[in-house]
Amino acid sequence: MVLDPFCGCGTALAAAQKLGRAWVGIDITHLSVALMKYRLQDMFELTPKADYAVLGEPADLEGARQLAQENRYQFQFWALSLLQAQPLGGEPASREGKKRQRSRD
Repeated sequence: MVLDPFCGCGTALAAAQKLGRAWVGIDITHLSVALMKYRLQDMFELTPKADYAVLGEPADLEGARQLAQENRYQFQFWALSLLQAQPLGGEPASREGKKRQRSRD
């Protein structure tokens, strides 16, 4: 069993899957969870719910509302992941997307 408690983009999970090992990945950001899901789909054609469980994501409208109230940035990352998108400049540990430069005019 491979445990990666701070798995970010899922490198350890991908390596464990490639080696045929059972794995558990943990991350607190919805952007990281989305990146892991995309990676597992692209590399191994694994899909959530069918091939593995994802815990902690909103499962209904009430869960989405609760996430939006608790952390609007995580709600943004989660909602964008439903469209297989990510915020401009979004990094797994970031609370915001990329900030734009201000004009000096």
